[in-house]
Formats: sequence, structure tokens, C-alpha cells
Amino acid sequence: ALFGEWQHEMGSADSELRQRLRRERKEARREARRAFAEMLRASDELGPRPSFSAARTLYGDDPRWRALERQERDEAWDEVEEELAARGKALLKQREASFHELLVGLGLAGDEAWSDVRSREGVLADPRCKALAEPERRAAFAA
Repeated sequence: ALFGEWQHEMGSADSELRQRLRRERKEARREARRAFAEMLRASDELGPRPSFSAARTLYGDDPRWRALERQERDEAWDEVEEELAARGKALLKQREASFHELLVGLGLAGDEAWSDVRSREGVLADPRCKALAEPERRAAFAA
């Protein structure tokens, strides 16, 4: 009977230990997901059109990236992707508006081609122009 009581006590203690370890692992995974999402939200390097592959290139060696298993990382990306895309879209609109200010400041005639405008001195060196990739410049110029 004494041995049975001891087994019962040990089983109970073992069960409590397993439960505590399970809770700790769950909390660690939750914290790792939070850190991963925060890393992505804080990034200015992802640009206006964030993609998972660009994030992997930028942060694949970061401990916050590696702290999550692939499936958890994919799920965490899905959770913040919409937010990142909305932020990127707002950033792109802001950059396009600044680019339009640059164009207005040049006093362009309505019939000039982008190739003529971009060859003007200082246009490509202007930070408002540099903030957009070439395809975005062409689209903003045509708009």
C-alpha cells in the first residue's frame, strides 16, 4: 500500500510538472510569435509591397525568425500581412504625392515624356524621385 501511495504521489507530481512545462512552452511560443510580428511591423526595409520571400531574405538569420517553426511562421506572417500591405499602400501613396510635388515644381508642359523628364538634371537624384522604384515612377508620371 505504501508503494501504491508513493506511485500515486509521483504520478501526480509528474503530471503537474508536465502541465507546467506545457504552459511554459506555450507561453514561449506565444512570445516568439509576438516578437516575430513586432519585427515585421517595425521593418522599414520591406517596402510598400511586402512579401514573405523578401521578409525571409531580410530576416532569415534573425533569431526572432528562427524561433518559430515553419508552420507557425507562416501563420504569424498571415496575421500581419494585411497590416503590412495597408501600411505599404499608405507609404506608396505618400511617396507618389511627394513625387507629384517634384513634377509640379519642374513646371512641366502636359505633353512631355517621362524619358525627357528623367533626363533633366537633378530629377533622379531628388529624394522624392529616389523613394519610388522606376516602374512606380512611370506609373505616377502617367497618372
